[in-house]
Amino acid sequence: MEDISKRLMNNELGTDLVSSLRAALGVDQLLQKIDDLNDKLENMGEGEGPAYYTLKLACAKKGISYNSAKSNLRLQPKHGIEDCRISGRRMLRRSTIEAWLDITDKDDDK
Repeated sequence: MEDISKRLMNNELGTDLVSSLRAALGVDQLLQKIDDLNDKLENMGEGEGPAYYTLKLACAKKGISYNSAKSNLRLQPKHGIEDCRISGRRMLRRSTIEAWLDITDKDDDK
């Protein structure tokens, strides 16, 4: 009993108990998996984005007015030709949008 009270005073018993519980419950592995998932989520925002874009989302990404692009086919990706339709909505692939983001007005006049 005296040994336990000394260990309690030195906080050794509490640390041993916590370590035993962490090992038994697999907390360390769970925390590592959570960290890995957080890293993946943070990296998803860099250069990824949705697989398909509407014209409105594409315009927001490029920083141009949706109404101007909607009324002027020259300002739209692929001059207004959609890649596909999803649920009746005109959609553009991510690769199309990434290529369109690099096109300037000067490039488009050619």
